[in-house]
Amino acid sequence: MDNKEFAKKLEFRTRQFGISIIKLSSSLPNSIEAKELLALFTSISNKL
Repeated sequence: MDNKEFAKKLEFRTRQFGISIIKLSSSLPNSIEAKELLALFTSISNKL
């Protein structure tokens, strides 16, 4: 596998992960715990 192929696969996996996080966060109830998880996901994604 060359660098371009690796980069494309990595980009695809990262995008799929982001989509799954969005789906998860939208399915969480409106509770303090859910808000904390959403804040955690947001802070992690800002560091990427």
